[in-house]
Amino acid sequence: MRAGSFPRVTWLLLVGLLSATVAFNVDTKNAVLHHMAGSYFGYSLDFYNEQKGMPILVVGAPEAETTNPNLAGIRRPGAVYACSVNRPTCREVHVDKQKGNLKKLNGSHLVPIEDKANQFFGATVKANDKHDKLLMCAPKYKYFYSKFEVIEPVGTCFYAENGFDKTEEFSSCKQER
Repeated sequence: MRAGSFPRVTWLLLVGLLSATVAFNVDTKNAVLHHMAGSYFGYSLDFYNEQKGMPILVVGAPEAETTNPNLAGIRRPGAVYACSVNRPTCREVHVDKQKGNLKKLNGSHLVPIEDKANQFFGATVKANDKHDKLLMCAPKYKYFYSKFEVIEPVGTCFYAENGFDKTEEFSSCKQER
C-alpha cells in the first residue's frame, strides 16, 4: 500500500456511508403507526393504488388470525391489510373467496384436499412498478393430491387489479398427478 492512500480510502468510505445515512428520510414528527401483536404484521409490504391516485400501504401479516368469514375455523392462515398512509387505520383485505378447505370424495367420505392452516398468507406482498397490480402469496399452502397419499406444500397466490373486488387465485405447482 502506498503511503498516504489509506487515509484517502478511509475518507471516501466514511463520506459514502454518511451520505447513504443522510439520504434516508423518515418523518418522525407525523408518523403513522400500525401494529398487530403476534401476527408478524409488516413481514412484507408495498404501496398499491387501490383507486386512481389513492395510494395505500398493503401489509402482510402471515401469522395472523383472519376475520375472513370464508376461512372461519382455520388456524392462523395469515392476513393482508390495506392501511392508510395518512391515518392509523387498517382494514383486512378478504381475497380468498373459497369457503374453508376444499373437500373431495375419497370412497364414500368427503375429505379435505387442501390445508390453509398456517399457510403464511401475506408473506409476499408485491406491486408492479405502476402500483396498479398486486400479488399476495401464501407459500406454505398445502395441497393433497388425488390419491390423498401425498401432501405437497405448493403455495398459492392471489392477483389483484383495480382494487380488491376482483382477485384471481393461482398456484402454479398445484397439478394432479
